[in-house]
Amino acid sequence: MKPGKHTSEFYLTIASAVFGVLVALGLLTPEQPDQLIGAARTLVDAVIGLAAVVLPIIEYIKKRTELKKLEMEKAAG
Repeated sequence: MKPGKHTSEFYLTIASAVFGVLVALGLLTPEQPDQLIGAARTLVDAVIGLAAVVLPIIEYIKKRTELKKLEMEKAAG
């Protein structure tokens, strides 16, 4: 089991508490945390989409590089 500080629940609880304190202090209106959460979700979706495109390309390049190294070693040896 992961330590508490390594879980998403920990960070969601912290974020909720911070938003609650800011609303209680009058620094944020009750609607603003919802807007910030919406913006954060959009950002997370964009990062996930980018990773879904970029990570397979990076893996392909790594595998091709390894294969070419092996081919060069076989040709030299």
